[in-house]
Amino acid sequence: MATVTIEGVRKSYGRTEIIPPIDLEIASGEFIALVGPSGSGKSTLLRVIAGLEEIDAGRILLDGKDITRAEPSERDMAMVFQSYALYPHMTVAENMVFALRMRGADPAEIDRRLTAALRMLGMTDYANRKPGQLSGGQRQRVAMGRAIVRQPQVFLFDEPLSNLDAKLRAATRLELRALHDQLGATSIFVTHDQIEAMTMADRIVLLDRGRIQQIGTPQQIYREPRNRFVASFIGSPEINMLRGVLSPGAGHPSFAGLPLPDGLRVTAERKVDLGVRPEHVSVWTEPAPDRWPFEVEAVEFTGHDAFLLGKTPAGRITARVDPDSENGLADRVTAGQRLHVQVQARHVLLFDPETGLRLPDG
Repeated sequence: MATVTIEGVRKSYGRTEIIPPIDLEIASGEFIALVGPSGSGKSTLLRVIAGLEEIDAGRILLDGKDITRAEPSERDMAMVFQSYALYPHMTVAENMVFALRMRGADPAEIDRRLTAALRMLGMTDYANRKPGQLSGGQRQRVAMGRAIVRQPQVFLFDEPLSNLDAKLRAATRLELRALHDQLGATSIFVTHDQIEAMTMADRIVLLDRGRIQQIGTPQQIYREPRNRFVASFIGSPEINMLRGVLSPGAGHPSFAGLPLPDGLRVTAERKVDLGVRPEHVSVWTEPAPDRWPFEVEAVEFTGHDAFLLGKTPAGRITARVDPDSENGLADRVTAGQRLHVQVQARHVLLFDPETGLRLPDG
C-alpha cells in the first residue's frame, strides 16, 4: 500500500490547458474514483500518475518519494485499460505472467502468484484458454489478473468496465471492490459512470474541465454538493433545478410565487437556483396550500421505481413514486393528468445563479 500525492500538477497540449494546477492526496489503501464528463481531464490525470504523460509543472509523490520523472516501469503501479490489451496468441496464464517473465522473475514465484491470481478471479479452469475463447467479462478478469500478479503498490483503472453489458458490469463492480479489499492496495479508478463511482469508491474526486469540483465520500457528494455542477452531475435521474425568486413571504416562504412547506428558513428575498431530487418530491391527487399544480407529461416505469415527468408553474420536475405503494398511483397516472407536488423543504438545495455555489439557508 502507498500514498499518492499530487502537488500543483499541470498539463497542457499546446495552448490547450487540460489540467490546471491541481492538488490531491490519496491515502494508503484507499479506493478513489476520478469522475467527470467527457473532456474533464480524468483519464489524462490517471495517465500522468502512471507516467504515460509528462507534466508541465508540479510533482507526483509515491509514499513521499518524488516519481515525477520516473519511467512507468519504475513507479510500482499496474494499469488496467478499457480495451483489455491482451495478446491473442497467448493463453490466459501466459498473458497474466508475461510482464513478470520479461523481468526475469523467479519461475517458482511466478507460478505462486499466477495460481493465487487465478483462484482469486475464479479463472483457474480457464488458464489454458486464449482470449478469443473468453467472454468480455472473463477477458477483463485476465486484464485484472495481469495487474494482480505484479503485486503493485497502486492499481490504476481506466474505465475498465465500459465494454461490458449492464448486468455484467454490475457484477464486476462487486468483484473489483472485493478484490481491492482483499489486496489492500491503493486503487485509482477512472469512470464517467456515477453509479460505478458511488458504489465502489471510498472517496470521489469530481472533475470538470480539469478542475476539482469536490472531493468527498459518495454520501457527502450526493447530500452536500458544494456547487450546482456537482448536484446536477451526481444523481439518477438528475436533480430538478429550477430558477426563481425565493421569498420569506408573510410567514410562509415561497419560490417563484409558489408556496413552500415549513422547514426552509428564508430571511430575505433573493434570486436562486433551487435543487430538489426526484425522491424528495411528493405527489398528491388533492391540492393543499403548500402543493404546486403538476401536469404529467410522461411516466417512466423502471421496475423498482416509477418516475413522473411534468410541468409546474416553476418549471419542469421529475418526481419519484413508489410503484408498490398502497394508493397505486404509479399504475393509475397517465400523460396529461393534473396532479399536485410538494417539495420536501429539508432536502431543498439552494445555489447562487451567478457563481453556481451552494447557498446556506436563510
